[in-house]
Amino acid sequence: MTDKLNTFILSIDWSSHTGLLLLVMIFFVISFILGIIFQSLYRKAHRQMLSPKEWREAQRRRFKRKFFKKRFKPHHAALACVVLFLLSTQLLPKINSYADTEEDADSIVCSSPYIIDGDTFSCGNTRIRLYAIDAPEMPDHCRKGRRCTPGNPFKSKEYLEDLTRSRVVCRALEIDSYGRTIARCFSKGKDLSCAMVEAGHAVERYGRLNC
Repeated sequence: MTDKLNTFILSIDWSSHTGLLLLVMIFFVISFILGIIFQSLYRKAHRQMLSPKEWREAQRRRFKRKFFKKRFKPHHAALACVVLFLLSTQLLPKINSYADTEEDADSIVCSSPYIIDGDTFSCGNTRIRLYAIDAPEMPDHCRKGRRCTPGNPFKSKEYLEDLTRSRVVCRALEIDSYGRTIARCFSKGKDLSCAMVEAGHAVERYGRLNC
């Protein structure tokens, strides 16, 4: 369990929206815990300053204020909705991506694969085409009559190389007409297909992404 937690923490890109959201949540949790500790210390010190009768009276007044005071306000509900929305759109996809990176018997795993272009690489003896994307073709690779993706193929290739400098885990989906394995691939918790499209180095094509 500890190893999986460490792997999950290391897989998080703390500079991303998800990472920033987690940092904010951690900050509020720590602040809440520290607030409870300081309140407990304050009450202990306050009790030592009062006589037993004064302390009972102070507790009675505190209970009445706490019981009768309206603490729930509309903006609290709005804040709760915002937090739930952020969790559903940012944290849950991250958890799902982490689950996809878990290696099993059917996974194709390699470290620092050989990159052919922005959507294709070799993972050991397996040539893999990233699912549902199309990157710019290398010079003279665009067949006549084919509508190839515009852009800089060298920058696209370099970006995929940067994304795959560590362990890559792929889940095979099918074999295309060229004998390549169409797969969803992940590295450091990132879906490589989504990362290439989000960076503008590929377009969504031949399938549908759910980033």
